[in-house]
Amino acid sequence: MSREDPQYKLRVPPELREQIEHAAKINGRSMNAEVVARLQSTFNAGVVSTGQDSRCLEEISALRADLAALLGSPGLAKPR
Repeated sequence: MSREDPQYKLRVPPELREQIEHAAKINGRSMNAEVVARLQSTFNAGVVSTGQDSRCLEEISALRADLAALLGSPGLAKPR
């Protein structure tokens, strides 16, 4: 990484910035190097975000609500 690499402005919540700063200190690198290393590791691992995670969480939440409604219905035994 060099100063000639393209720059990109990035807005992050203060809490995330603090986490990045802390991790960078622990790992002995700049905040920029920490962000680049973490991003690169997700690409190297083949992690792809398709938005499916949030849809899965929404589905789990809906299923929990359905299960709670069913368990509250007369004639259905509650699990042990």
